[in-house]
Amino acid sequence: MEQPAPGQSQANAIMNEETKPTLAAGMAKRSLWIAIIAGGMGTACRMELVDRPTQALLSLATIAFLLIAIVFGAVALIRITEADRKAVLMPALGGVALGLALLANLTYWGRDQWVRDRIRARQAAEGQASPEETPALRPRAVAPPKSAIHYGLPALDEIPQVAAELRAGAVRFQGDDSAALRAWVTHLEKLHAAYTNTFAASNRLHEVDLLDPKLVTTYDQDEPVRRRGLANKYSDAWRALDESLRAFAHSYYSDLRDARVSSDRSTVEGQALSAALDQPDTAARVVALRKLCAAEQAVGHHYNYAVSAVFTYASLASKIRNPIPSHRREMDKQIASLKEVEQAAATARREAFPFPGGNPRQGDARVDTPPNP
Repeated sequence: MEQPAPGQSQANAIMNEETKPTLAAGMAKRSLWIAIIAGGMGTACRMELVDRPTQALLSLATIAFLLIAIVFGAVALIRITEADRKAVLMPALGGVALGLALLANLTYWGRDQWVRDRIRARQAAEGQASPEETPALRPRAVAPPKSAIHYGLPALDEIPQVAAELRAGAVRFQGDDSAALRAWVTHLEKLHAAYTNTFAASNRLHEVDLLDPKLVTTYDQDEPVRRRGLANKYSDAWRALDESLRAFAHSYYSDLRDARVSSDRSTVEGQALSAALDQPDTAARVVALRKLCAAEQAVGHHYNYAVSAVFTYASLASKIRNPIPSHRREMDKQIASLKEVEQAAATARREAFPFPGGNPRQGDARVDTPPNP
């Protein structure tokens, strides 16, 4: 028989050595399979096919297998080389990831079972109480909390007077009744603050006639920014009032929480306010006020465009003695658009405040007189 050459024998030995599975590859595969087997054991454990003692032993065995799978996978990843990267990387990562996930799931399930067993044990102990002790341990029925406030939406201009009256009457109340009343007063004052902020923004916007190009005396780049800023603040003020009206019922819970009203009582008060706002007259007033807010926001937006056009024309007129009519056309167009939305806002204001004195006085909040102790 022909003997292989020495060089060929050495090459075959090297190839056989390279094709043998490495230790890291073997540990990676074992890690993945052990994790899969442990997952099956954990599933059988959670299906409650066996009694409690056997279930506990099966859980411990599953945890042990999962720890072994994690260790094998970690060691395989540590010993990985460039030659066996493909054979080691995915099985090792799969074994570690699957082991950690199953271990976390099993731990959560075990904690849940422990809580359930504690509850069963407590219920069993209560069920074994003597008949003489049962009536004494039975809690007395507690009357559900009831709101002492007659909710409504006062006229916006009269909120300070209404709030002062409510605050003066709060001294007759105690506990949640007093805290809920303080929260309601705070809530009304926040709405009034948003309302009065619209007047402040309007005063700043109309302090100088921004639509008269002859009154423009400064032509640097900061002047148009300042004028648009006044218009934007006007829109922002009305947007804030609209948001206060939109979330009036929902935001009340925050004031109740700040006043340290109990959660049950807060629910009662919030539901009472929502029911009051759903009354047809009050709901119609809120709709009219929000329509006014939208119209005034449009006024602010058009003021933004108009003051920019006025400044542009004034700047041009300061450089050209007799500007041609086309230079004024854009300014006149923007001012005309502004006048249209101002007319729409005036109509919305008459609908929101139909009475000569401003806001109609209706829906004032009142409080029930507390019973004598």
